[in-house]
Amino acid sequence: MIQNRIEHLIKNWIMTERNNHGKIEKLYVCELIWPGPHAPIERWVLYREYTPAIDENQIQNEIEILLADEKYFGNCDCCGKKMIQGNMCDAICHACMEKHDVIF
Repeated sequence: MIQNRIEHLIKNWIMTERNNHGKIEKLYVCELIWPGPHAPIERWVLYREYTPAIDENQIQNEIEILLADEKYFGNCDCCGKKMIQGNMCDAICHACMEKHDVIF
């Protein structure tokens, strides 16, 4: 279950950019911004640029570092799931807050 959660985070919130040789040059992470209720906006930000470019084996380590970066991801104090910070208020994820009648 934890591995599925990590794969979901990588698939939905992390993106790479490759050069013409298939090597990874840039690593992006998505930030969620909430200008109003029920209306999150996704903004892709450059997390790291690699010169020289790196390969698949090296990017796995970089993604682990990114997933541990509390600026972008956190663990919910209620359910323990790792989430993107834009889906959390302080240390509680939106799903757990909704169980306590908080509406987003």
